[in-house]
Amino acid sequence: MNQAKFSWIVPTCSGAHDTHIEMPSYERFQYSTTRETALLCESLGYDSLWIPDHLIFGDRGEVAECWTLLSALAAVTKRIRLGPLVLCEAHRNPALVAKMVSTLDNICEGRVNYGVGAGWRKIEQVSYGLPWLEKPSDRVKRMEEGIEIVRRMWTEDRPNFKGSYYAIRDATCNPKPVQKPHPPIWIAAHGEKMLKLVAKYADGWNWMSTTVDEHQKLIDTIRESCKRIGRNHDSITMSWEGRILIAKSRADLKEKIDAVHRLNPHYPLSLDRKVMEVPAYESVQRDVLGASGEVIDFRAQGLVGTPEEVIERMRRYMDVGVQHFILQFLDYPSTDGIELIAEKVMPALR
Repeated sequence: MNQAKFSWIVPTCSGAHDTHIEMPSYERFQYSTTRETALLCESLGYDSLWIPDHLIFGDRGEVAECWTLLSALAAVTKRIRLGPLVLCEAHRNPALVAKMVSTLDNICEGRVNYGVGAGWRKIEQVSYGLPWLEKPSDRVKRMEEGIEIVRRMWTEDRPNFKGSYYAIRDATCNPKPVQKPHPPIWIAAHGEKMLKLVAKYADGWNWMSTTVDEHQKLIDTIRESCKRIGRNHDSITMSWEGRILIAKSRADLKEKIDAVHRLNPHYPLSLDRKVMEVPAYESVQRDVLGASGEVIDFRAQGLVGTPEEVIERMRRYMDVGVQHFILQFLDYPSTDGIELIAEKVMPALR
């Protein structure tokens, strides 16, 4: 069995008071806490830090800007890799993004991953006066043009490109990135068109909160797409992103769930009930599914349990091809879960 990698999704907004399902115990963004936890992750042997890219999110819409935070953490860390998971392609001109990534890759001596997605959150685009494309297929096409531009700017001296959405002319990007041929490109994707782009462009693939069976189907689709274009699918790192609540014992786990419920009374997590309805959080569920919510099973779509139980679940994901676990710790800003993964889980799976 291959060795697993482990990463932390850095919370950038509040999740308390039933405002965001991915970080229910975090009451307010604080950079000092973020910085110290990032340094802790580095010292514990985590492989990378990943930062979401949103402009309005969480309690009162308060959220830290992705690239600013990423740059700050790059300046204080020394070994751990960093990247956005993922940059919304429509938030920034791709030629500018190429320059940003290249500059930061030089500053942190080749530790940047470039994560990109097509974007889904209309309210952010409209509120900030950014272009919004209603059809998902149009957003996917625009994203592909953006990837083409950043790749050319990283690898060519004076690249040119003209597409339906973007154009560059002799767009010099110096200094070039430290990493050759370029920083790893990660794509977050689950639809058919997006998975084809993973096969075509990506060095790493990410999707979140899927069961083992659901994740296997997505990986199989990527492998079939790679086969059709003559690419070795082993050249793509397959990751799984999801929520985790880990504790040394079932009693400790119950205490942690109770602590989550004190801040988020309606949080859909229980040791007794497997399937629960997600209320109308300020999250993916509200924007995509509407206020009616969604029925989910946290224990099938996440990692909830003792170290032994989490190890067993992770092994099931690894059996279907997952190489990298990107974790959203539900008990943050407590670092209990982060430390327990390093102490008990990493040694068993590396």
